[in-house]
Formats: sequence, C-alpha cells, structure tokens
Amino acid sequence: MTGKATRAALAVGTLGVALSAQTATAAVVKTETRRLIVAPTSAPPGQPLPADPGEKNTITITQAAGGFVITDATAPLTVASATCTLNAAPGAIPSQVTCAAVGIDHLSVRTGDGDDSITNSTSLPGILDGGNGRDIVRGDSGHDVLIGALGSDDFYASGADTVYTQGRESNYAGSQGVSRVYCAAGNTATVYATRNDVVAPECKNVVRVTQGAPPVPAEGGAPAPAAGGGSGSGGAAPAPGGPAGAPPATVARVSSQVRIVAARVIGRRLRVTATSASANRALLRLVVSARVGRRSVTFSRGVHSAGSGGRYGFIVALGPRVRRAGRLTVAVRYLGDGAHLPQTARRVLLVRRK
Repeated sequence: MTGKATRAALAVGTLGVALSAQTATAAVVKTETRRLIVAPTSAPPGQPLPADPGEKNTITITQAAGGFVITDATAPLTVASATCTLNAAPGAIPSQVTCAAVGIDHLSVRTGDGDDSITNSTSLPGILDGGNGRDIVRGDSGHDVLIGALGSDDFYASGADTVYTQGRESNYAGSQGVSRVYCAAGNTATVYATRNDVVAPECKNVVRVTQGAPPVPAEGGAPAPAAGGGSGSGGAAPAPGGPAGAPPATVARVSSQVRIVAARVIGRRLRVTATSASANRALLRLVVSARVGRRSVTFSRGVHSAGSGGRYGFIVALGPRVRRAGRLTVAVRYLGDGAHLPQTARRVLLVRRK
C-alpha cells in the first residue's frame, strides 16, 4: 500500500471512530416495562443511567395515531428497542423517533449534563430529569415529576405535578442556583424549592427546603398517579406534597409587609426603595401615576430582586410632562413568591415643577 493510500485508510478509520463515538453519545430511545425511556445512553436493567457530558438536548414528546413521537431539535437520537423506529437518517439533527404506544403508561426522560429542554406534551405521567446545566422542563396534564440539579433551571408545572428544583436532596443544602417555577391556572402542583428560587404566585403548594427534600423517584419508577388516575409500576414516587402518600403540604402564605421607605425625584430620575418581610427572590412592580392637565399618565416597571433583607430598589427615568405634573402617585406591588401574599404599598410624592 502506498503512503497516500495508507494515509487515506487511516483517515477513513479515524472518521469511522469519530462517527462511532458521536453515535454513542446520542440520546437513546426505547420502551421497557410499560414505560417510554429517553436517556443519554443505554444502561443494563436496574443500573443508573450515566450522564452524557455537555450534549445539549431539546426533547419534545407528543402522541399521535402511530404512537409516541420523540423529537430532539439539537442532538441525534438512536433507538434501542424493536418497538421504536428512527424517522430520520442516523446522526441527523433534528432527529425524530416513533415508538408504539401499546402497553405504555408512563415516561422516563433524562438528559444528563448540558443546557437541555424537556417537554412532555402527552397526557401520560412522566419523570422528567434535566440533570446538571441550565435546563427548561415542562410538564403536561398528567402527574409529572420535574427534576432539576445543580444550576438555575426553569420549570413549567400543571395538574398535580411535583417539582424538585435542585433534584437529589443533597443538592438543597447551600445551593447557590436560582430556579424559576411557573404553574398553570387551577394546578395542584407541589414545589420543593430553595429560599432563593422564584416561585410564581399560581403555585399554591410550596415547600422552602433548607436541608434535604423528600427523596425523588428512583430511576425507572413511575410517578404516583393523580387522583382518579391509573397505577404506575417500578419504584414508588412521592404523592403530591410529600412521600408515603401524605396530603399536599400547603404552606400558609403570610403578609409580605411591603413598605416604601424612600421615594425621591433627583434630576430626571425617580428613585424608590421598598422593603418586605420576605428575603426570597420575588416579582415586584413599580407603578407610577401622574395627572397632566386632563390626562392621566401611568407607567410601570417590574423587577425580580433579592436585595439584602428583602430590600428592593427601582430607578426610572421620568419624561418632561410627568416631571411637570407636580404630584406623583407611587405604588409598589409585591406580586408574591409562593410563601407571601400579594400586597401593594402607595405613596404620594410632590415634585417641584420645572
């Protein structure tokens, strides 16, 4: 073999190894014991699923007449069972797999490391584990378990979902991440969050965890069914609100005691400082109203803030018409953080006409 032929053979061999390695890191889709599984890579039955370092997955699961459709918009998928079919060329991005729906009653999705997204758009319950990284995890009408890990994640809960913002219980102690949790209207979701996490007021059952949260479902376990739902298999998951089927742990929300402690117009800017009884990150909105002649001018500004000891600051620019009004009504609305009730504080401010 000539030197050029040898180099070509080596190049082809190296390319083959590279392609093989790339395929090995692709997420695997399969069905097994009544569940649809999407995992970073395959593992022997009963063994933990290893992480896939750094791969960014954007997983969406929908249900169609032909079964379940799994799509990854940012990484290739592979199949590991005869009940699933790859709909695109191997290694293609985006990638899509269809799996038969017969006998499947829950989902298990784990994306491992990287900034991932998981969306369950089916009515089946699922364990949706984003792993490490900056993840987005969305549940649907079934009783989903949404799991984060080290990092700052976004969760969208509905129905009777359970959210663990920091995942495994040991991650809660000393966590520096700030996750955001949003809940659909009419939900009965339970959220286990750190004191730094931002939880929307629509999330009614919020448990602020300082040490360890109740154990998350074991890998391969089905979420506990919502009231009136079917039974799951595998390891047990906690019922909404806690383990062992305990009733939802509803946290009684108390007054936020929001107050405006300072409001001044300096030059062309309005500076407002407010305080509250909560040291959690929360959504506040500054609303400024002024009457200019016969017209009323109102503008607002929202902020997520976690000032020291529940202290929040706003700086906003005032237009010339507002500065000439002479009188401003300043309102700070504390929209809640899941543990404190919404409340509004107001102050009338006289402005020197210019």
